Amino acid sequence: MLSQQTRLYQKLTKFNPT
Repeated sequence: MLSQQTRLYQKLTKFNPT
């Protein structure tokens, strides 16, 4: 579960590296 959420976060961070 945490892995999937982290993956989603990483995807968002790619667009928002802030």
